[in-house]
Amino acid sequence: YTASFVCYGYRKDSADKHKLVIEEETAEVVREIFSLAISGKNCNEIARLLNERKEPTRLQNQWKRGIHYVPVHDKGDYLWSNTAVLDILRNEQYTGVLIQNRNETVGFGEYKKLKKRDRSKWSMVPGGVPAIVSREVFEQANSNRPRTRKPKAGMKRRVNLFTCPYCGRKLDRTRSNPKKYACPKRNMVRDSECEIIFMLTETAEKMVLDAVNEEAALRIELLEKENSTIRPADDIQSQIAELSTEYERIEENGLTDYTKYRNGTYTKEEYLNIRQENKELLESIQSRIDGLKETMQAEEEQNPEEMEEAVNACRILTEYDGEVISKLVDKVYIYNDKDIEVVFK
Repeated sequence: YTASFVCYGYRKDSADKHKLVIEEETAEVVREIFSLAISGKNCNEIARLLNERKEPTRLQNQWKRGIHYVPVHDKGDYLWSNTAVLDILRNEQYTGVLIQNRNETVGFGEYKKLKKRDRSKWSMVPGGVPAIVSREVFEQANSNRPRTRKPKAGMKRRVNLFTCPYCGRKLDRTRSNPKKYACPKRNMVRDSECEIIFMLTETAEKMVLDAVNEEAALRIELLEKENSTIRPADDIQSQIAELSTEYERIEENGLTDYTKYRNGTYTKEEYLNIRQENKELLESIQSRIDGLKETMQAEEEQNPEEMEEAVNACRILTEYDGEVISKLVDKVYIYNDKDIEVVFK
């Protein structure tokens, strides 16, 4: 076994880190999850049951073993989700099959991400790990479970901007009619503040579209005014040039002051006071120059041409399009069935 982390229900053998052994305490929870699924419980119901009795999650169990890892999308409440339960139910490793190389890393730097490999490229070794459930139990638990629908070829992935203001999770788009945006935490625990976070999909998207159209119109107006006057970047460069000239003047005065000190025009005390004043002035000017350079760099990184293109696209948008709107909007908070907050970039 070569992966860094292990499946819930296992731990690495203390005598051989490349070998997995059953961790009986968590393995019992795995068996219970399969048993509940066979009895007819869905993933949401199982997750809620585990949360109500405060069963530690996989992450919390890793911490108990001294593995201090915090996921990128950490929510801080460490709850079982329907996805976590489904991952266990669909993981053949619990039947004793050692599975590796399911994912591969693609991209570089900030664009690096994990991509799931085709099943034919997985490394699968039957009997490679001790089984927690039998093959019969595994198949029985998954026999009536709906399979995840794969997106059709060429279909764009939906960009989800809707977010819960309380727990920070992305809102689910329910399948029931009428469709709604709702916080997934409502299925994890009872009586949470997230239960009131829902809004009809049509209503939410219409409110966001109206807000984006209005914001885009305002930004276009501002861009037209800026283009008719001095560009901010040009104004910043002008300020930097003036401060640089002042910096050089003070440095030259420092040489003159030293000459006057050597000639006896200034006493030592007077000269030291003047030098200290000049030093503080130079530090202040350099700090202002550095700040202006950072501002100019930040504006250049924003790529005004791209932003103007995104604003124009949003201004003429007549139907909700998450991909287009995401160029102008960071996230959308839904507070109840009437109130939203659009956070613009």
